[in-house]
Amino acid sequence: MISATGETETGEELLEKWYQKARELCGNKRFIIEPNNKPVVRKSGCGDAVMVDGDLQSCEVSKASVFGKITCDTK
Repeated sequence: MISATGETETGEELLEKWYQKARELCGNKRFIIEPNNKPVVRKSGCGDAVMVDGDLQSCEVSKASVFGKITCDTK
């Protein structure tokens, strides 16, 4: 499983970082990505946790991320 997170609004900005990690792990071999032949991209947004400060509620912000499983092809 490979993941990439960062201080960005959209996960698309992290795709190149994710693919770079995959290329480093597999070297010159082709790699297969799961699920659905592409990594999962998530935008930053509210997480499940809620913080209460007096009368104000705010959500914990989850960072944008890209993640997926790769298998280095041995053929």
